[in-house]
Amino acid sequence: MCSNQPRPQDDLDGDGRWMSIHERFKSEVKSNEPDVIFFGDSHIALLEQSDFYQEAFAPLHCLCFGIRGDTTDNVMWRILDGELEYVKPKFLKGK
Repeated sequence: MCSNQPRPQDDLDGDGRWMSIHERFKSEVKSNEPDVIFFGDSHIALLEQSDFYQEAFAPLHCLCFGIRGDTTDNVMWRILDGELEYVKPKFLKGK
C-alpha cells in the first residue's frame, strides 16, 4: 500500500537484508559514476540479469537498485537516505 510517506521496508524476514541491500546501494553509487539508475522492486533487481539489459543498458553505465517487495514509499525513503547522494547527473527532467 502506498501512503506517499517515505519509509523503510518492514523487516518481515527478520534478517536485516533490506537495510543491508540499501547500504550496499549507497556504497555502489559512491564508488561508481552511473549515467542511469533504475529504482524499484524485484523486477528491477532481476532486470540486470536479462540479455536485453546487458545489450541495451549495461553500456550506459547503469545501476539497478531494486529490492524485492519495495513500494514507492520505500524507494522514496531510500533516495532520501542517500542512494543518490553522490550522483552527478548529466541531465535531470522534471514535470
